[in-house]
Amino acid sequence: MDGFWALMSSSLPKGPYGIFTPGLKLLKGVVRRKVQKMLMCQGYGRNTSAEIFQIAQDDLRAISSYLEDKPYLMGPKPTKVDAWMFGHLSQVIYINLDNPHKKFIQSECPNLIAYVNRIRDAFFPEWESLFVKT
Repeated sequence: MDGFWALMSSSLPKGPYGIFTPGLKLLKGVVRRKVQKMLMCQGYGRNTSAEIFQIAQDDLRAISSYLEDKPYLMGPKPTKVDAWMFGHLSQVIYINLDNPHKKFIQSECPNLIAYVNRIRDAFFPEWESLFVKT
């Protein structure tokens, strides 16, 4: 899914994140530059933020449209494709960050939230007990 790279590019920190030690600031800069280089090599780094967001929206709409009201992408039983999709979508849906892709999914593709929750409930019943609510 090319949308993975679009989601990755929007997750890069753009401002101060509180108080960091000098070592953490340096590490953050190194990681940010490495991810930016990967995005440039892959091709997404050559697009504007608006273009990247539009690509991700198009991908999310396509997935949502294909899923419609099916329980899983390939039918009534989950497959490896669903496991893969859960891995990508859950990062956007469950991580507590202000992310434009998350807002888009909430407003335009609510069936993707139900889909990810369905997979979570079926395969990770202990999910809620593993995480601290913030």
